[in-house]
Amino acid sequence: MTMRGLCAVLLVTAVFVAFVQADDISDRIDRMKAAEEKLEAYQFGKQRLIKTSEEDPGQWMITLEIAKLQQQKKGFIDVTDVPFPISALGDAPVPPPLPDQPQQKQLVQSLNSKLSTTSFRVNVEHLSSYYTRYYTTRAGVQAAEWIYDTLNTYKGARTDIEIQFFNSTWAQPSVIARFIGTVSTDVVILGCHLDSVHLGGIGRAPGVDDDGSGVVTNLDIFRVLASNNFKPNRTLEIHFYSAEEVGLLGSREIAQSYLTQGKNVVGMLQLDMTFFHN
Repeated sequence: MTMRGLCAVLLVTAVFVAFVQADDISDRIDRMKAAEEKLEAYQFGKQRLIKTSEEDPGQWMITLEIAKLQQQKKGFIDVTDVPFPISALGDAPVPPPLPDQPQQKQLVQSLNSKLSTTSFRVNVEHLSSYYTRYYTTRAGVQAAEWIYDTLNTYKGARTDIEIQFFNSTWAQPSVIARFIGTVSTDVVILGCHLDSVHLGGIGRAPGVDDDGSGVVTNLDIFRVLASNNFKPNRTLEIHFYSAEEVGLLGSREIAQSYLTQGKNVVGMLQLDMTFFHN
């Protein structure tokens, strides 16, 4: 073998050892493709209008600058495409008075024991197996599709439950599961976000706690309610938001849509990092 040939073999071997650590070739290829997509997704030159507080008039930032905010754990919101506050679009409907005590304690207690930590573990292991769930990547779309398919599996033959994608201008859709109210069109929402992000750079973003935990919690809540013939008075929706990590984009688009439609949202609980202990 010539010296040139030997050097070429050594170079290929070094690259293989340095970058290929997965269990099989196909897995390695998928991971490299996901990393390439993540790199493209950062769109270094594209600016977004970012606010870090209600008083902040907003600053135009590229994605790497936004990543620095994430790294510094600073709260922010992307207002490039959606007015802030959303109330600038008009007044929300006045909600009805709510009871000062839970009215369904017996029902809730009877269903609590049906929640499954095994389901939590199986689902979060699958969800975190995606190289990233970043909102512009193919893997991020696949994660949303898996959530949609899982909800439909849990739904079974019930016709009073709706499962839908909420599509936006970016690749990853949000997912909405809906138990249609039997008495009122008022809406109650349980939320979580399905995307993940690697803070400050390109890399693996399993998002187990943030927010795989909220996703699998809401999935199992849905499973238990669907399989036990739950029929709420008010419409109950479970939301799996896309693009939360880059400025609450997915949830803001849904909020804007609901305000425009005049939907009366009377309560909302967001489940984020529910595996975090203490």
